[in-house]
Order: sequence, then C-alpha cells, then structure tokens
Amino acid sequence: MKIASAFTLAVGLLAATGNVARAQFRKSYFVATKPGAWSRYSVSYGGPSTMEYTYRRLPDEKGSPRIEFTMEFKSGQAKGKQFVYVSWFKPGFPIEKDALSYGNWITAMTTQQGKNKPRQTPASELAATVATMANYASIARYVDSAVVDGKTSDHYRYEWAPPAKPPRVESGNLWLNETVPFGIVKSDMTIKNKAGQTVSTMQTKLVASGAK
Repeated sequence: MKIASAFTLAVGLLAATGNVARAQFRKSYFVATKPGAWSRYSVSYGGPSTMEYTYRRLPDEKGSPRIEFTMEFKSGQAKGKQFVYVSWFKPGFPIEKDALSYGNWITAMTTQQGKNKPRQTPASELAATVATMANYASIARYVDSAVVDGKTSDHYRYEWAPPAKPPRVESGNLWLNETVPFGIVKSDMTIKNKAGQTVSTMQTKLVASGAK
C-alpha cells in the first residue's frame, strides 16, 4: 500500500465531495468531536493490522476548525514511520453535526513526515484528493444496530463510483456511535475495478479515544 493511497483511503472516512444531494444520518454522531477530542484506530489492508490512524480535533485557529490526522506504521518495512496531516476549514464548518462531510469546507492542508518541517499541500493536489472522497451522508443507508466492542452502534452500508481513472467501485460499512469522537467505531472498505476484481480493502477498528 503506497503512502498516498493509504492517506486517500483514510481521509475518505472523514470527507465528502458534495457532488450529490445531502441526506441525513439517523443521529448526530459527532457531538463528542470537540476541540481536543481524539480517536485512534487499528488499520489493516486485507491482513493483520499494520498501521494506526489517529484523528484529533485541534483548537480552532482564527475561527477556522482544524483536524489532525496521524498515520503510523506499526510493522513491515515502513515500521516506525509517521505522517501527520493537518487540515484547515472554513469558519462555521459544523464538525459536531457532521464530521464525515468536510470536502466543501477544507481550505488548506499541511503534511509532515517524521520530524521534518510541515509541507503546504498545493491547491491542485488538495483538490485532486478531495475529488476522490465519498459523501457518506448522502450514500450511506442504515442497516441495523449492533453492539460493537461494548458500544451500541448504528450500522450503515454504502456503495459509489468515484470519479477516478481507471473506473472503480467503492463499497463498505460504517458502525457509528455518538459518544465516540469522530463517530466511527468500526469500518471496512472494498475497492473493485470495472471487471469486478478486488483492487484493495481496508478495515479499521477503534482502539482508544479521549477528550484531551
């Protein structure tokens, strides 16, 4: 899994392009996503967990909400490597109402590898990344409720075709709980090509969360 691909799949869980009409989740699953709140996930790509993702809401800066996303390799050749992405959003972005839909609100992003200085993401690169993100609020459909690791969670299933070349279809599941920062308790994702062959898979599972 290339770094860029891993990042695109990860932020896809927290973003939306806004290209389709907005729908509504059954609940507001993001009320716990206050400044300082964070959630950490174990991540696997079709095998044992090899990475950890951490989402953290940073203090607002001049009225702009900010989210920090950290990707850390826990095994394999890249073990120990860490990448940190910080995103800035337009003032008024309602994170607590819908933290999964920030594609139309993002204004800037920096990338930092290890102890290197943060790099400002060029506008064209940022736009290309946002264009591959699903609008989960519009495409996710409620399935049922289930207890996942002790948390009663609402299960949603989705499928869509990103504007990508070559063409592909992304499908997956989300388990959401309103007491968890960023709302996600568990998720999975499968990407298939035009012929229906699986190109990649990703599974995430909440391992820890907190308010500070």
